[in-house]
Amino acid sequence: MSVKHIIKETRKQLKKKRAVLDDQIVKKIEKDLDELEKQRKSGGKKKLTAARNRVLEDNRQYLPKKLPQVIWEYFLSIGTAILIAMCIRHFIVEPFKIPSGSMIPTLMIKDKIVVNKFIYGPKIPFTGKRFLWKKQPKRWDIVVFTTKGLEKAADYPKNFVKRLVGLPGEELEIKDGEIYVNGKLAPKPEALQKRGIYYTYAPVGRPAGFKTYDYSIDIGFLGIHWLPKVYTERFISKGWTWDYGFEGQKFTVPQGHYFMLGDNSGASYDSRGWGFVPYENIKGKVICIWWPPGRVRSAR
Repeated sequence: MSVKHIIKETRKQLKKKRAVLDDQIVKKIEKDLDELEKQRKSGGKKKLTAARNRVLEDNRQYLPKKLPQVIWEYFLSIGTAILIAMCIRHFIVEPFKIPSGSMIPTLMIKDKIVVNKFIYGPKIPFTGKRFLWKKQPKRWDIVVFTTKGLEKAADYPKNFVKRLVGLPGEELEIKDGEIYVNGKLAPKPEALQKRGIYYTYAPVGRPAGFKTYDYSIDIGFLGIHWLPKVYTERFISKGWTWDYGFEGQKFTVPQGHYFMLGDNSGASYDSRGWGFVPYENIKGKVICIWWPPGRVRSAR
């Protein structure tokens, strides 16, 4: 506990109990507080420690807190910390873990990433609406978004991470591993060129599908035993096919939507299969990998 906080709390307690305390005790506490304030600003370490201990002893002897007050203060401190953490997570940054290889080699399976949720504008909680400002994502941004409303992406809303390659209103074509925008080549950033990123055509004659995950729970004799997660990939077909990105195909991104691809496009189920992502679905931009230690770097 900082000296400043000790002084503040002691003065608060003294104000509450002044009426029931002897005048001499009140004067002693005020004198000790004044001395601690003086030593905080200009005293040496030993004098400051001695003054701090005297005030702490005053608190213990004359200004003890009742149990309900102590519980309330702990509750208030913990609640405030949780609220701050929730606000940071919702409005500013949020960590995610990469579950698949669709972004290899840029993002590897089990990489832990940080997503900047503030960059495109803060969102009103429990809605997709942004307030204060709106900033449009840029081509080649790595973004995290929810699949809400994208029926072919997943059987329930999930968070996906892909690279944004197409902007609203653009005519796109995948050709020879490159992205063409309105008939012109969109040069890849240097980082993608160095990694040899090659965007493949949508597979012909293969039904679209998505992955599901199984979780095992064993209810034992005296309790519940959580077994390791068992990841079982099932390619579930519902008669859907890949719609975009075939060889020679040109298509236009609707207004207010974006086209996403995995850097490992040969093993990625992305906008070629489930279509365009609405602006409201975008959560934020991936800014870095923070774990494991050997993988710490900015995400580009």
